[in-house]
Amino acid sequence: MSLVVDASVAAKWYLEESDSDLAQQFVEAGHELIAPELLLVEVANTLFKAWSRGAIDDAHMDGALAQLPTAFAALWPIADLVADAMVIARILLHPVYDCIYLALAWRTGARIVTADERLIEVARASTWDHFLLHLRDAV
Repeated sequence: MSLVVDASVAAKWYLEESDSDLAQQFVEAGHELIAPELLLVEVANTLFKAWSRGAIDDAHMDGALAQLPTAFAALWPIADLVADAMVIARILLHPVYDCIYLALAWRTGARIVTADERLIEVARASTWDHFLLHLRDAV
């Protein structure tokens, strides 16, 4: 079974953050991982912010961006997910870009592995809770 990975987890593969070790263990476990193409932009932005702070250099950023797509069995087009994401965003009153991941989970029946505490909190009080799996519980 596939697992949806969100940007909060994927960024930890390349940056030293809280639970980066868990994110590395998770990716090395050999799960079939899927994500919306949006993940590439979100992780690139996170890497850019780290680069602009001097936390990583050009080579690290460029290497991470080249490697990132190879971690996934499939990257789903946003155009296929945005209408469902908007429905979910209206229900949860939560940003559409996060709901893109929920739309992919809804479409595929997969669970989302996330470290996004805000998304977990919002979903916890809804029928979307069963789609979410905290990174700490996925390893």
